[in-house]
Amino acid sequence: VLQRMWARTRPKGGIYFLTKTSCQIDPEAAFSLKQRSHGLCFDYVDHNLSLIAAELADVHVCSSFAQEGWIRSRQAAGEFAGGPTEVILHNADAALYGLAPPVRSGFLAVYCGNRANTRIPAALAADIAVLDGSKPRRMRRILDQLPDFALHYGLRDGTGDLASVVKPFTKGITAALCHANIMTSRDVPDAERLLGADYPFLIDGSGDAVVIEAYRRARDAFGGPEWHRGLDAMATLREQVSGPALAARFRAMAALLGVT
Repeated sequence: VLQRMWARTRPKGGIYFLTKTSCQIDPEAAFSLKQRSHGLCFDYVDHNLSLIAAELADVHVCSSFAQEGWIRSRQAAGEFAGGPTEVILHNADAALYGLAPPVRSGFLAVYCGNRANTRIPAALAADIAVLDGSKPRRMRRILDQLPDFALHYGLRDGTGDLASVVKPFTKGITAALCHANIMTSRDVPDAERLLGADYPFLIDGSGDAVVIEAYRRARDAFGGPEWHRGLDAMATLREQVSGPALAARFRAMAALLGVT
């Protein structure tokens, strides 16, 4: 009832951008917003797409290229609501933007996120710091520490993921804004797409021996040509989530609704 009351009092014109759980808006409230606006854009982020009435969206905003591919393939099979898609990459914490390249005297590695979502081999437990950035308040507490780390560990545990959940490459983007490299699996959504197939710290496989060997190779590469080749790829990624790049994506989204 409150959603419907709110929708009926919204200003006319403009575009309504709903994100994550807000995409589960009441259908009647959505209809009221549609009548008062140029359209509704749903940014699903990493929400379970099977829980959302996606037919209410006029534009499907995708937080990753992998998610856009998922939606388009389901649309082609008649298993997802029709309508145009637009990729607006899920950016990192705003406080990381404009961070100057840090001067690092040595190699340090970090996993930034919910510890339950990753698997760090026991042999590397002492080498990889864990900072909990899973919630905004927790992230704010660790922001000052992140630039100290040259390598971000981006391997997910992989258990419990649903086929209808496509996560954005947030850990890679966070590392890019920290002017760091990331060690992650090649099959992580968007990793190869955004970093390139030849990015030196993509891993094939997830066994402990593979992960340990990849970590040691990254550590040994620190400061050398391979390390800087990785940083060049991260700089390209950083540019893709810059303010001007994201603004251009929003303009493209608006153009789909006839707003220029």
